[in-house]
Amino acid sequence: MKGYMYSNNQSVSSVSSVSGPCNSFCISGHVVAVFLAIVAGVVAGLLFANEMIPNITTVVEIALVLAGISLILLVWGLFTAAVPACQRGRLAACLCCNSTFLLTGIIGTIVASVLALAIELIPGAIAAAVLVGFVAFFFTILLAGLILLIQCLAEGLCAESNWEQAQ
Repeated sequence: MKGYMYSNNQSVSSVSSVSGPCNSFCISGHVVAVFLAIVAGVVAGLLFANEMIPNITTVVEIALVLAGISLILLVWGLFTAAVPACQRGRLAACLCCNSTFLLTGIIGTIVASVLALAIELIPGAIAAAVLVGFVAFFFTILLAGLILLIQCLAEGLCAESNWEQAQ
């Protein structure tokens, strides 16, 4: 395993050399999440067009707030993983695997939510139904990205714990 030496003689693994269970889920988890997001977007758009989702504005506002909180947490995690003096190999590896996917969900949710809140969401209007579908699509990507990130971190901790017990 490659590592870097710092002034306090701590060896910190390079991000590319950290392997673990999250690497196997990196692509396959994202493919499943995109498929589920497409289904969620289409279903939400159809339900809204048929007037089956009441108070859609509140739902869009909640999605916007959660996207903002996720963006703050992602930036905090990236800064934390970038600190060389702290051994954050697992966090860095999981963020490398999931940050682009998560950022796509966050930015997409923010943009789609702002656009949806900027117009009057009238059930039956095609543009409103499409925007609701986009909000649902990107919000599902955001939630899936958070789940995959947490899963990667948890499995990494379990793998490291089992490795230490084996020694």
